Amino acid sequence: MNLRRSFARVAWGAALLIPGACLAQAQLSTPTRVPTTTLSPRTLDVTIDPTVNGATPRSPTISIGAQPVTVTLNGSQLGSVTAVHVVDSSGTQQSQIQAHIVETSRAAHTLPLRVFAKKNARPGRYRLQLSLPADPRQVQTRPQGAPLGATASRTLDINEGTIALTVRAMEPKITSMTPTQPAHSRQVQPYMIVADVPGDEVISISRYEGSSGPTYCRYRPNPNVSSSTSGFRGGVWGASWTAPATLKVLMIPGEFDPAGSCHMRLSIKTKSALGEEFQSFTPSFLVSLASPPPRVHLPVSSTWALKSYLYLPAGFSKGVCNGTSIGAHGTVPVGIVNVNGKLGFRARSGPIGTECHWTVATNRLDTGWALHMNFRVRRIGDKCKTTDGSTPQFDFSALRHATILKDGEYSLYTNLNFNGDALKLVGLRCDPTLSNDHEVLVEMVSASVSTMSLPRNDCDWRCAFR
Repeated sequence: MNLRRSFARVAWGAALLIPGACLAQAQLSTPTRVPTTTLSPRTLDVTIDPTVNGATPRSPTISIGAQPVTVTLNGSQLGSVTAVHVVDSSGTQQSQIQAHIVETSRAAHTLPLRVFAKKNARPGRYRLQLSLPADPRQVQTRPQGAPLGATASRTLDINEGTIALTVRAMEPKITSMTPTQPAHSRQVQPYMIVADVPGDEVISISRYEGSSGPTYCRYRPNPNVSSSTSGFRGGVWGASWTAPATLKVLMIPGEFDPAGSCHMRLSIKTKSALGEEFQSFTPSFLVSLASPPPRVHLPVSSTWALKSYLYLPAGFSKGVCNGTSIGAHGTVPVGIVNVNGKLGFRARSGPIGTECHWTVATNRLDTGWALHMNFRVRRIGDKCKTTDGSTPQFDFSALRHATILKDGEYSLYTNLNFNGDALKLVGLRCDPTLSNDHEVLVEMVSASVSTMSLPRNDCDWRCAFR
């Protein structure tokens, strides 16, 4: 029993001595070099925002419906720009005004753009807004309603001091006309230059007279010439682009009706490269019509010879209007007669009265020529006269004038144009008498043909007829 106690004390004492020995041993083994620990710094992503310090041009004007305008932004770090938008003063993006990046020409410090305005764009002043990738230093939140998986982005506004866009509406107008002072009653082929025309494809053009027709030019195109396409009407022959937004509109050869001045106006329908159609009406353009040069006259050698170039059908008749009138005062040729080499129309009185009418027309008169005829009216007695229906209308397009001379004779002068209409030329009437002692005779005492240009040297009056 004592032996056990003695062993336990020895074991307990040894236990106390061993840690002490280890501690002493640890204190004795002092290291010769103190170890150090190196911490690696964490690298942070740094995003440098792009800057725009200039633009060429700085204040571009964008016309609605016109060709795109090229704009170049100058600055730094522009390679990170993903899109460019047009915004108004409140920052609202404008879908009708678009700016596209020219990817093939962009660089780190330049950003070329093509800016255009669609049909429904609003005229005004606008600025640009850059679209950039999201800044990794900032916590991104998905906007409400945005699709899942959408690429995060942010915007950067460019102030108006750097670049400002002006959007304007196109207002087509006639800027000039050639010839600058066209002559009336003379065939010309005028053309007009029309500026500020939207689109780049012509659908239709017509001469527009609006509600005030008398103030607009009365233009008569040559009926033998047709327009180049069905879309051209009102005497318009064709149109071509001479520059962006500038049209040359060519008329069909023709004549202006006589007037001192008049107005021209066009209705133009075009289409843009986007397929948008534009309907435009130009303001009125003042045209001052110059007087044509004097016509060149060639006399007709014999008015009776002219009979074969005229068409003289008889109209209403009563009594003897052809052949001879037989009576106590002799046998007298009536109807269309040769009076000493002059073309004449004669009527004689008779028991039942006489009334004779003739019309005149020619479809052989060539374009550009006119036929001038001078008539004289002679009477025997007081029972025969020209009728009210015989008012001279030798110009088939308009009534001319008659001059009354002494002794009851009429001197009538006017011209006949080339359109070939037939109007009443001569109307003769005699009251009933017992004999053929009263007479009315209309003589074509002289005639001539005329043209606006000099005929060839070997030409006489017959050149006016086909």
